[in-house]
Amino acid sequence: ALFISRIDHFMLALVQLGANLHLAYLVCEKKDNWWIVYLSYGVGVVMALFTPTNYYFHGVYTYYWGFFAKKAIMYDLSSTLWMAATVYCIFILFQSYRQTNDAHKQDTIKFLLLGFVCTAILSLTNTPAMYGYEVYPLGTFTFISLFLLAYGLFKYNLQIALQQLRTVLSTV
Repeated sequence: ALFISRIDHFMLALVQLGANLHLAYLVCEKKDNWWIVYLSYGVGVVMALFTPTNYYFHGVYTYYWGFFAKKAIMYDLSSTLWMAATVYCIFILFQSYRQTNDAHKQDTIKFLLLGFVCTAILSLTNTPAMYGYEVYPLGTFTFISLFLLAYGLFKYNLQIALQQLRTVLSTV
């Protein structure tokens, strides 16, 4: 269980911080402060290097519903950075939602906002299990927020692709 948690968090630490910010910047078409995105990818690489060590996870708890990793200091730091980045993404998306007049973009941002908020809420429910309390971690249901993110992005891109296809077909 510890090995699986470490592999899982290696990928999360490596990608999640930078990818979330990158996605928010791209969708909002943010032109400034890209150094934050690049820095977050770098921090993710550094955090990923700690995931196989006892500084990230130092054992597992055994609960009636299964095993859950025991957090260490680097997990706390990583979680704090993830939460700060998620709150920043929510702020950027909300600000962009209010400023745009494009209905398609507003729809995409709405689903991304819902996805980020859902991810934050579900991820926070992992905290009691990490501290040794036998509360089932609802973070195992983060696929729900991924559906919201994917739907928001796919719906927007599909509409653009169909519009371009109609333009090509009408010129032929």
